[in-house]
Amino acid sequence: MSLVLCFLAAAHAENEYADKPLMSLVKSDRITEEAVLNMIESGADLHTEFKGQYPLPLMYFASRGSAMVVEALLAKGVDVNSTPSGGRTALMCAAERGKKEMVELLIAKKADVNLADSHKRTALSHAAINGHAEIVEILEKAGGNPEDKYVGGFTDLLLAVVRGDLGAAEKALADGGDINAATTNPPGYTALHFAVLHDKPEMLNWLLERKPNLDPHSFNGTPLKLARRMKNPDLAEQLIAAGGKE
Repeated sequence: MSLVLCFLAAAHAENEYADKPLMSLVKSDRITEEAVLNMIESGADLHTEFKGQYPLPLMYFASRGSAMVVEALLAKGVDVNSTPSGGRTALMCAAERGKKEMVELLIAKKADVNLADSHKRTALSHAAINGHAEIVEILEKAGGNPEDKYVGGFTDLLLAVVRGDLGAAEKALADGGDINAATTNPPGYTALHFAVLHDKPEMLNWLLERKPNLDPHSFNGTPLKLARRMKNPDLAEQLIAAGGKE
């Protein structure tokens, strides 16, 4: 092969991914970080949303906890606070998925902990909703507003149920918490719903002993209907024994 052809071949290899949206190239969760890093270095488009995937590579790899890729994206000038359609940031995605090290990395890279998505949820509220107590604490220390964890109608009692923390649930109830309080986002979920949703039989028993409303209706029906939908006969039996109905 002539020197010119060799040069052209090398140039083509270097630009194999030039201007192609990175997420259109990432076909599977099994793709290696090394392959993604090669795409980034070879000029892939890091800023265009790609339908059917996470809107931006930064959000996708933050949710996976892929620190090397996130570092590479930020080094290429991707804004750590990018907010594509829906307004969700990489920090929100990492907080929602419980990726503690990624949350710490993004905060160190100056992620804004108080940005909110289109549902008015911050990273702190995403972490709280999904029961990631350690991440809630990290975000609060980084300047996140503690009240943000209550966005969507979440109370201290509901958050304790999500975490399966009986001590915190006892305290929340003793402090005047309403055992029948329901969320607004997601609509209509009570403590019973969350005990079922997160498969907390001990917490469910504790709640039932305190005589809550057994048949509150969420967008997924009553707690008993939710237990059956989730194919959890043990929790369904607990609710039936207490008098719960669909």
